[in-house]
Amino acid sequence: MMRDDSSLIERCVKRDPLAWARFVDKYSTLISISIENRLRKYFLDYSRTDLDDIRQNVLASIWKGNKLFYVKNRKDISCWIAVVSGNIALDYMRQRAAKDRPAAISIYEEAGENILKEMIEAIPHKGPAPDDEAVRNELSSVVNEEIARLQKRERLIVKLNLLHQKTHEEIAKITRFPVGTVSSSIKRSKDRLRERLKKYLQEF
Repeated sequence: MMRDDSSLIERCVKRDPLAWARFVDKYSTLISISIENRLRKYFLDYSRTDLDDIRQNVLASIWKGNKLFYVKNRKDISCWIAVVSGNIALDYMRQRAAKDRPAAISIYEEAGENILKEMIEAIPHKGPAPDDEAVRNELSSVVNEEIARLQKRERLIVKLNLLHQKTHEEIAKITRFPVGTVSSSIKRSKDRLRERLKKYLQEF
């Protein structure tokens, strides 16, 4: 049965503190669930502190911007709240990632030199060892391009493994894919990367 929130919303729009307190009490759980659903959909890691901060950001954004004024369907705003909460959750995670990650970092550095060196050293090549900056930058660009060509599922798995140093078991838990699927995807993707990098290394 559809709930009629029209009166509550109208009072909040008029900046009634009692109505706002009622709104917060009534919808905090929905906001939290919407945040978690959106973060899980995009396989983003988050903590309880993140959830609390995002929920506060949602409520602050709604109140300070008087966003309820623009809600068209005031009889049942559950869907509107879910969308707003999810969008703010993604914005929060993007901003946090931008703060945590140095600017202009290459995939060579993100993945860790030991991982790409392991891949590179396994590839026979005739030219000089790829140690100089120009060659490393070229390889980074190539790896980025090749990862972008992977299928969506394999691209996610490889990024979690290479960029975030997640184990096969951790990736399986995050993505809800079987461990066997994760392991085979990583092996298949790395084999393709090695094969595609081979010709570039032979050119150096």
